[in-house]
Amino acid sequence: MLERAFRLCLLASLCATASFAQTPMRGVVWSSDSTPTAADLHRIRQAGVQAIRLPLVHDRSLLIEADSLGLSLFQELPMRYLTASSLMDSLDSAASQLARALELGAGHASAAHYGLANYSDTSNEAACSYFTDLARMADVALNVQVYYVSPFIESDRCTHTVDFVLLDVRHLPDPSWALDRWPHPARVGVGALGTAVTEGAFGLRNLRSPQSQARYFELHLPTLLDAPVNAVFVYRWGDNSALHEADRWGLLDSLDQLRPAYEVVRGLYTGTQQEFAFPAGKAAQGETPWLVVVGWLAILALGLTYAVSISWRNLVHRFLTRHGFYLDSVRMGREFPGIGSLIFMLVQALITGCVCWLVVHTALESRAGEPMLASLSPAMLQIAGRIAGDPGRSTLLFSGVNLVFQMALLLAGMSVLSTRGLAGVKRVITLQVSAQWHVICLLPLIMVYPSFSQADLPLITGLTAGGWILAGVFSGVRLVVDYGAVLGPSRRIVALFVLMPQALSVTAALAWVLYTPTGASIAYWWHLIVRP
Repeated sequence: MLERAFRLCLLASLCATASFAQTPMRGVVWSSDSTPTAADLHRIRQAGVQAIRLPLVHDRSLLIEADSLGLSLFQELPMRYLTASSLMDSLDSAASQLARALELGAGHASAAHYGLANYSDTSNEAACSYFTDLARMADVALNVQVYYVSPFIESDRCTHTVDFVLLDVRHLPDPSWALDRWPHPARVGVGALGTAVTEGAFGLRNLRSPQSQARYFELHLPTLLDAPVNAVFVYRWGDNSALHEADRWGLLDSLDQLRPAYEVVRGLYTGTQQEFAFPAGKAAQGETPWLVVVGWLAILALGLTYAVSISWRNLVHRFLTRHGFYLDSVRMGREFPGIGSLIFMLVQALITGCVCWLVVHTALESRAGEPMLASLSPAMLQIAGRIAGDPGRSTLLFSGVNLVFQMALLLAGMSVLSTRGLAGVKRVITLQVSAQWHVICLLPLIMVYPSFSQADLPLITGLTAGGWILAGVFSGVRLVVDYGAVLGPSRRIVALFVLMPQALSVTAALAWVLYTPTGASIAYWWHLIVRP
């Protein structure tokens, strides 16, 4: 009997040991580009955290402190949001930094994991050489593993080059989906898990409240801790005052106060608590579907103008079906629909305002926007956060900027037409708004935007912004051609040089935003949208 009991106890202990060995490392992402202090490490360890993702450590005393606390420091090279070509260009710098980090971390148990790149384009096989070369350097060191943090799941191509990959699952409604769809046999972990918080929101009935953030961890963290992954990292430990409103993910707020999610993570990490109660709060008031309202107002305004104004109706028919007759009418000064043209100009400005707000909002709310935001200053991020959080005023602001641009274009047009004695506000407005009729084709995309899921927002925004760019280019070309036809062939070159730069200025500004100094080109941005 005693021998049997002894065998059962031995078997139970072996099972417990095996279960413990398969338990993922419990981690958290540090909150800033600076490394934590020894006091920070102690506070983090008290929450049951076993690992921290953070920048490269340059202070040996911090490694000694982490050793004494039993913490694993996942140190990461400052290579973020890079294309495959940019990764290769930064190889020498990365190798130099990795060599120094390996030398400093030699002999320290806490310095056994090194991240080679974050959120770079690992969907492109050309990037794999970068990881292969750095991993070969790390192979020389003892008990060292290398990894990278990837925003790609099904389309990742460089898994074979590192010991494991950490996936960013923040923008997935069910983070387990990423593990189910991970197609590679290599080890994998969760590099970033969490939801953002809106300051001032309260209760479970508000999706971005601190209580909802805590409930998210309660629902999904236990499942991931039971999954066959090597590590799970909560995103992130704390906020700082430089963050914009849409980038508050921390367990601690910017004033270093604990959010409810802290107690959930600590309870699950330490195994002391599994279930939690939070106040439901009052249901949030339904947000005004601003984009839908703007869309219907634009359609109503255009419909009434078309039905009431005979001159506007005739202008539309001539422009679309008998363009030569339309140009003759403009040249001879017949039947200019002044009110109809002004209404169309306002509608076009509203559509432009909506598109600009969509780009800013999606950039702050999706993984595809992170490369565009990486190079912005804290002040600019604050402005972007306020814009994204107030669609009504922001749309009106962008629309006003567009109207100023339209006024400048009108003045340029009047200066061009005055060379032939054809100057006139109505004539110039007619030429300008007629060339932009196709921008109303964006209204359906704008109006259906709120009905799309979070995962689909980057694609619909990309299509809308792309359509707006094409509309701007086509409008500029159409405007120059029409001005040239009115002025005559000898003056067409004047119209080209005076009007084309204004027509393409907004397009150039948007292209500049999409190509950030961090190396996140339009190609990489497009990969983030279309490659899961």
